[in-house]
Amino acid sequence: SAETRAGGGYTYLPWMRSLIPETTLHAAAAYFKPNAKQAVSLGFRHFTQYGSECTDDNGNVLGRLRPRDMAFDIGYSRTVAKGLSAALTGRYVRSDAGTGHTGNAVAFDAGLFYRQTLSRSHALNFGFQAANFGSGIDCGGGGQPLPWRLKAGVAADLALAQAHRLTLTAEADWRLRPAESRAWSGRFGAEYRCCGIAALRGGYRLGDRSAGEQRYGSVGAGLRWKCGLSARRREFPAARHVDADHPVQLVIPCVSEANDLAARAASQNENGSSHFETVSRQARKRRMLAVRQIA
Repeated sequence: SAETRAGGGYTYLPWMRSLIPETTLHAAAAYFKPNAKQAVSLGFRHFTQYGSECTDDNGNVLGRLRPRDMAFDIGYSRTVAKGLSAALTGRYVRSDAGTGHTGNAVAFDAGLFYRQTLSRSHALNFGFQAANFGSGIDCGGGGQPLPWRLKAGVAADLALAQAHRLTLTAEADWRLRPAESRAWSGRFGAEYRCCGIAALRGGYRLGDRSAGEQRYGSVGAGLRWKCGLSARRREFPAARHVDADHPVQLVIPCVSEANDLAARAASQNENGSSHFETVSRQARKRRMLAVRQIA
């Protein structure tokens, strides 16, 4: 959730499994917000294809080519005005055609996001992005330009009731490069969320079929949860100061709360150290007094 200070996620997608076996997409992302106006993000994607057989001039199978593509992202976003944010992302791309030749490229994304609050429970979001602007990539067959894209979208976030929300979205996409494969595409969809836990989604994609773009619909469902374990120590006299205000917690959250836990731990250590030093000094005084009385 973007309302928390840090978070992350992982996605595994069997890509077109019914048509192409052993083709998968792995994606992971994380973000951190040092304050309310800034955020830093990291991302990784790995795409593996089933590939094709490699044969000699006589048709004998020599092996199978297994292309792989990877991308590493690092981004920075900042609120520049009320409701308006800007973002810049740098990307390193590595492509392995499976022939022993690998290509590398560097690309950049830039985007704007604007949120207009209509009421306490309704809002409109607008977004624009210029993506994949950068160098070409050469995997041994000559340099190829990255697919430059311009994207624009709008989303309406509506509260149907206290625990029910509906989001309606629409997006347009223009592919500018390579020049021989320029095309447009569009998407629209909806998401229903219940109690902040369950979600149902559906959408449809439009595309220029003359340029190879596909048209299809999709549906999905999701769950979001936060799991954890909490425990409280017995309050022995020497440890009462530590536990009274700072119960010991072990939390395994879906969204990271490491900074909050670290701050609590530091507070416990500082308060606990000073308290135990006081207890130790008092114990030494009692021992000295007992020795004098015996003497």
